[in-house]
Amino acid sequence: MKVAVVILNWNKADLTRHCLDVSRRVVTVPLHWIVIDNGSTSPITGLPDDVTLVRNPTNLGFAGGVNVGLRTAFAAGADAVLLLNNDAEPLPGAVERLIDAAKDPGAGLLSPIILNSDRNDQPDWVASFWRDGVFEYTNDPARHATWLAKTPENICLTGTALLVTRALIEAAGPFDEALFAYWEDTDLSIRASAAGFRPRVVTEAAV
Repeated sequence: MKVAVVILNWNKADLTRHCLDVSRRVVTVPLHWIVIDNGSTSPITGLPDDVTLVRNPTNLGFAGGVNVGLRTAFAAGADAVLLLNNDAEPLPGAVERLIDAAKDPGAGLLSPIILNSDRNDQPDWVASFWRDGVFEYTNDPARHATWLAKTPENICLTGTALLVTRALIEAAGPFDEALFAYWEDTDLSIRASAAGFRPRVVTEAAV
């Protein structure tokens, strides 16, 4: 499986370079690294030579920005793309575990758990849930386990760190750019389930 990592930058060049540096140091598999500069007033510079840099002339929002990243990655032959917020740092093994889980053709959309580095790496997010217009999220693994056992089709994922397969995007479509910066991950999760995929939290992986 050929995998790309897309990091979106908007006026946070130092943070983006730090995210890129930390992420590249912890992974043990070959990846295609892509940075999308989303109309920054001070465009990012100083990236490694093997990082693909795409400059959007304007801020397309999270949805539009990462859609550019997805198109860039898939055009280069990627089978899956890890979307990584520039304030996120994968723990060792996280990316590899996400990739392994993505080999299940029924997955399509996967997130790790999200830890809070300001709270001694306590979980901030384990899973989200959407049903009949009601949204909630939890940082409790037991709550996630209950949702998974009862209604796995209602589990939604977070865009903080989200592995998306080409097959999922071909079936469900890309992010809805009308949503710009909020709810686009929930929307894609709902459409993924409707297309026959099961959004999955890989609890063995964390950022």
